Amino acid sequence: MNNLLLISMPGLNILLSLPGMPLEEESLGVLQIFDYILRIGGFMGLILLIKNGTFINTVYFKVALGIALVAVVGAFADIEQIAGYEKPIVVTGVIAIALLYVFSALKKPAKKRLDYLKMAWVLVNNTLAVLIFFHLIQRDYALLGIALLWAMIVDFFYSGWKDGSLFE
Repeated sequence: MNNLLLISMPGLNILLSLPGMPLEEESLGVLQIFDYILRIGGFMGLILLIKNGTFINTVYFKVALGIALVAVVGAFADIEQIAGYEKPIVVTGVIAIALLYVFSALKKPAKKRLDYLKMAWVLVNNTLAVLIFFHLIQRDYALLGIALLWAMIVDFFYSGWKDGSLFE
């Protein structure tokens, strides 16, 4: 399957969000729609990066899925307010996934700029998730993770366009 559909989605989302930029102070609804469109485009770009990456073909990915499952169970326990160790389970899961990804990225023989951007995104996003989870910082700081995600998407497009592998 080629990347055409996945490539067109982030670009389409950026185009849809552009009319909302000048209206940023007029309506909270417009800002929320603008934010949702950028997040959806970022999510589609993340799927594109995962589909074309090598992390899912490693044993680290299978371990990360197991850790993520434990973190989700902890999150459900927190939502249901089940007394116990739900917060440490979630935080341990998030930190473990970040460390696992960084370890697998550092073990990779050939690293490119995109690999370093991915590693930075995982570290920043997971650190922000923990800090927001404990209400130590505001949710607004999550924009740092979104900015890094879009930097990865742009770098992926640029690298793929440059070497001709974008539409393979």
